[in-house]
Amino acid sequence: MFKLGNVAWFLGRLRVQFTLYIAALLVIFTALVLAFNWRGQEEIVLDRLDANVSYVAAMTAILAGDRLQEGDVAGLTVIVGEIVELEDAMSIAILSPDGQILVEGRGLATAEDFRASPDAPLGVQADRINAAADVIVGGAIVAQICISRALQMPGAAAGGSILGNAAFGEEAASFHAVLERNLLIGLIMFVLAIPLAAFFINRTTRGISSVTKAANQMAAGDLDVEIPQSGTGEVAELQNSFRVMQTELRDNIGKIEALAYTDGITGLANRARFQQALEGTFRGDHVAAGAVLMIDLDHFKGVNDAHGHRFGDRVLAAVGTRLASLIATEGAEIGIHNRILARFGGDGFALLVRGAVDRQALERLSDGIIRGLEEPFQIAGMRINIGCSIGIAPIDKGARSPTQLLQQVDLAMYSAKNDGRRRARFFSAEIRAAAKRNASLESDLRDAIRTDALLVYYQPKIRCDTLAIAGAEALLRWRHPTEGFISPSEFIPIAEGSGLIADTGNRVLAQSLNEFRRLYDEGIDLSLAVNVAALQLQRADFVASVVGALTGSRFPPDRLELELTESTAILASERPDQLMAPLRELGVRFAIDDFGTGHSSLGRLPSPPFDILKIDQSFIADLADSADKQTIVRTVTSLAHGLGLEIVAEGVEREEDYLILRECRVHLAQGFLWSPALPFAEFATLVRAMRPAETEPAGASSGTLGA
Repeated sequence: MFKLGNVAWFLGRLRVQFTLYIAALLVIFTALVLAFNWRGQEEIVLDRLDANVSYVAAMTAILAGDRLQEGDVAGLTVIVGEIVELEDAMSIAILSPDGQILVEGRGLATAEDFRASPDAPLGVQADRINAAADVIVGGAIVAQICISRALQMPGAAAGGSILGNAAFGEEAASFHAVLERNLLIGLIMFVLAIPLAAFFINRTTRGISSVTKAANQMAAGDLDVEIPQSGTGEVAELQNSFRVMQTELRDNIGKIEALAYTDGITGLANRARFQQALEGTFRGDHVAAGAVLMIDLDHFKGVNDAHGHRFGDRVLAAVGTRLASLIATEGAEIGIHNRILARFGGDGFALLVRGAVDRQALERLSDGIIRGLEEPFQIAGMRINIGCSIGIAPIDKGARSPTQLLQQVDLAMYSAKNDGRRRARFFSAEIRAAAKRNASLESDLRDAIRTDALLVYYQPKIRCDTLAIAGAEALLRWRHPTEGFISPSEFIPIAEGSGLIADTGNRVLAQSLNEFRRLYDEGIDLSLAVNVAALQLQRADFVASVVGALTGSRFPPDRLELELTESTAILASERPDQLMAPLRELGVRFAIDDFGTGHSSLGRLPSPPFDILKIDQSFIADLADSADKQTIVRTVTSLAHGLGLEIVAEGVEREEDYLILRECRVHLAQGFLWSPALPFAEFATLVRAMRPAETEPAGASSGTLGA
């Protein structure tokens, strides 16, 4: 039977009392350990959060400096938005020096009345952590970053431990597990006495010091500190949780740093950064005003082919530097300040202009860019000429997405290239319609090439002194099955842009050589001029294809003239020994076509060694009525005579113009004054009837496939 006297006796025993004393000491000791651990964990979390908030403030100040220097408030808004999305208990405000709010962002886990403020005390407060950083540009403070991080969920009671707050559930859960574990250890100590209790407490808590040390190092800015696996049980879980938080913190900061995308070659923004900014103008129902300019370098592939890609990268870097300077200068003069210049890829650059801007301002900006890039570059002791073509698409002209807008500006840029390069074109409905038509014509042109439906016509070349036929120019014609004859000015650019011109040019060469061989066999000795496209010239088998066509036709090589436009001649001048010397040894002559319409200078004529110079028809039309044109023609012909070049004038339609050309001692002429281009049968009938003079060497003709 249970009696109180027996209980008193039992409690009075020394062993029991000692056991109770030990038990009390263990309980007190365990309680103290738990209390200190609780407080230490709370300080660790606060230190980590304080360091995190300060680091985010510093990083945001760096990013804000770059954006504010460019006037990119919208881009800065995007950055702030992504930060508060990653840290949803955080509120960020960016203030101007006069206290005006430039950008503000508030996380989803912050209360409605929770705001970052420049007047708030910095560091850890009762319910929040505050941090601030100055935005410095050029040595001056241009803004202030204010960040406040909530320590309590919206609606939670003020005060109390943060480890009990739902906003820190992961930390709280981990530490509650530690508490339960220590209580269990205390119970075991109670049973096994002080030595065993001390052993298990030491074994259980030995990993906490490594976490504390790591937290202090992270608070000092070392996010890569390693935490050794020195604990077991709940302490190991605490260490693992700390590692997970450390990894997430590094990833989040890495994402923030990755927002500053930069092109490695030019130092400009890259394509991803540009598209991010462009997408920012299409957010929501309202599309911001502005424009996109696509700036594509002309014939840049020739620079890479001639000098290598490393040298090409140096040219791109120089172009990027000059572009940025040109745009800054021109933009300041016409009031364009909010802009982003990026290297869009390859040899293309893109400029986003944000804000209301009129057509005249964009035209002036484009003209300044084109003129500025025409100035030669001096790189590694070499003089490099680079031009550009520009497409312009206003943002508020019907584009419903960034993708559609980029398609529009691309079409405008290619329209500028097709119109002769080194010019700017605005996107329009006509350009869109032309693009659709070009796509249709390209498909039909492929069919025409596959079925040999393209025609070769010949325009006679007339001696200016005797009016005898001296040769002919081979011209490409296309009779469309439904539209009739398509103008060469329309289908030749399509053939060039699609790469079809190379195979087409080879076919024209082979066919015209075979047909002129038939005349040669009749005793009619005429020279034949055939245009060579740039793509033909760039092919490795160019020389072999010409030699093969001559061999197959048995046409005399010294009666063949290969004509290069000025831009194509530049490519030839970079590799004259490879491209021209083997053919010149056979007797083939070379001519420069459309002289005066490109960007080569008179000084280019002797090198590489050309034989014939053809004056463009734009200088011949109405020659008798223009004193300026007469001066140009006389100057060119005088120089050509001095260099021993044969001179050909194209597009002669009036007798009075012909008389001036004869006075200038132009050797050959062609044009509607004598005959249009004719099919071979009609041309052969004409020359058989006129029988060209044979006392002098036959002249040569030059021209393009589609002149």
